[in-house]
Amino acid sequence: MWLAIKGWTMTLVDVLRIGLGQQAAQAANGQGATINAVHADVTTWRAPEGGFDLVIVSNLHLGTDTLPRVLDGAAHALGPGGQLDVVGHHISNLGHHGPPYAERLFTQDRLQRALAPNPRADILDARYRMAGQETRRTHMPGDAVVLAWTTKFANSGGGN
Repeated sequence: MWLAIKGWTMTLVDVLRIGLGQQAAQAANGQGATINAVHADVTTWRAPEGGFDLVIVSNLHLGTDTLPRVLDGAAHALGPGGQLDVVGHHISNLGHHGPPYAERLFTQDRLQRALAPNPRADILDARYRMAGQETRRTHMPGDAVVLAWTTKFANSGGGN
């Protein structure tokens, strides 16, 4: 929502209508945001090729066969020089945060394997946050995320 308030036109894709409705309500609530809501399953939805400067895949913990396909679709949606940001719960969170399935939690290696060779990973790292550090959930133990920030090669024909 913050990006939309800053003037970015956003396209939100979610299989749940409630999340899309909440974002649309915020946008309509005098925020001045432009949001296109798409009710779809990201495992099958395909964005127009090259139509986005930034794609964010946040806390989408899919199986080992599905994650590469979704990230390839995200890369496909980027224009030349576009950025893909992926963030999700680290395996060390098992039993504390995120999904209760180890095979769906991220490691740097798993995320690297899931990313297509283009875009290249500019940053691929695990970041740790201590309990109470910039979070409202001070009653919970610290957590970790794996993140990737990538850039699509300017001379690439797509993520296919």
